[in-house]
Amino acid sequence: MLLKQIPNRILLRRYTTVIGIETSCDDTSVGIVTDGHKIIAESKYNQFLMHKNLGHARQKGKLTSWPGGVIPNLARRLHHDNLIHAVSDCIEKNGNTWKNIDALALTIKPGLEPCLWEGIKFSVLLLQKHKIPFIPIHHMEAHALTSRLFDKEIQFPFITLLISGGHCLIALVEDYDKFYKLGDSIDISPGNCIDKISRQLGLFETSKFDSSSGGELMEKYALNGDDTSCNNLINLSLNFCHKNKNCNFSYSGLLASTHRLIDKLIEQDFQIIEQNGEQRRFLSDQTLSNICASVQKAICIQLEDRLKRSLIYLQYKNIKVKSLVLSGGVASNLYIRANIEKLSKKYELRLSCPPVKYCTDNGVMIAWNGCEKFVRKSCDIVYPKEQNDQFFKNLKPIPKTGFGNDLIEKINRLNIKV
Repeated sequence: MLLKQIPNRILLRRYTTVIGIETSCDDTSVGIVTDGHKIIAESKYNQFLMHKNLGHARQKGKLTSWPGGVIPNLARRLHHDNLIHAVSDCIEKNGNTWKNIDALALTIKPGLEPCLWEGIKFSVLLLQKHKIPFIPIHHMEAHALTSRLFDKEIQFPFITLLISGGHCLIALVEDYDKFYKLGDSIDISPGNCIDKISRQLGLFETSKFDSSSGGELMEKYALNGDDTSCNNLINLSLNFCHKNKNCNFSYSGLLASTHRLIDKLIEQDFQIIEQNGEQRRFLSDQTLSNICASVQKAICIQLEDRLKRSLIYLQYKNIKVKSLVLSGGVASNLYIRANIEKLSKKYELRLSCPPVKYCTDNGVMIAWNGCEKFVRKSCDIVYPKEQNDQFFKNLKPIPKTGFGNDLIEKINRLNIKV
């Protein structure tokens, strides 16, 4: 009886289903998502250990830790090898069929150019075979919108703080395709800063924790540390915020100061650890923990201050937002989440964060961004009849690109006080 009361158009509705491919850096990721907020399948091939082992080989004999970073040509080769497996994994979970796949979404910007090329070349083969619409994706826009997959209460407009290994920015998100950048990093991102400090501290070598992430290791060490022990690092962030009354970030000073501090302390408070037949010098566990805790606090000081200024600017422009979305790989840091949550409560905002595993790069966020574009009939969509030889020839990666409409200069002129 109840079924008879439901219109046929609702009973027969089929959700839009998109497959997303992400190869912008060192993770080969694929996901299949519906606009009904359902993750059908996902697969990720992580390259961390390959880059770490090759990095260690290059640094053999040095006392410093692995220099880190992604080796572009190695990443490209691994993407080439892993893509077919990642896509096959997802299609198998989808019932070994492409029939319900409405479109293919692919990261084409920004990212490492060799890595983006591998995603493009493989996607071209899939498009030629399956004749489905193609949706190009901006990697950072996908991060900003990921929370909407998991939190249906997020309504436009909202403010987002996007913090990762390559980026740090604050933006007003007015719609699925309308972004206004309020603040950006003027040098390096907090994720980059954390990774480099983790490597100089030797956390990958000395750690008793099982982790492949410098940020995760720093977070775990910081739990036993005193975040007031390195006052010079804290004061550095406070002074930067006081002198620069805008919404931009800078972490190169924190990185340099921490490097100098480590070089100084390693002569006073160290432990000797034998590795592969070599004796190497590292800071004591407590000093490691104190530095990690202080670095996290210094990073948070800037994040909170810049968010406050952004919210003051929105109030000045009479723009009302109800949600603050925290996204990007560094958003998985629970210490940072807790501090941002306190700030959001103070300004009566709902804080929304993706589940930790979806804060880092993943194919699910690319597929979801594709869903949002597809159901709204975005002008970015390239339908099969438009996918001729000339289109595929012109399809190229964009390794560096902007993000939305830039309001930074307008905000600079306001000299916002907190």
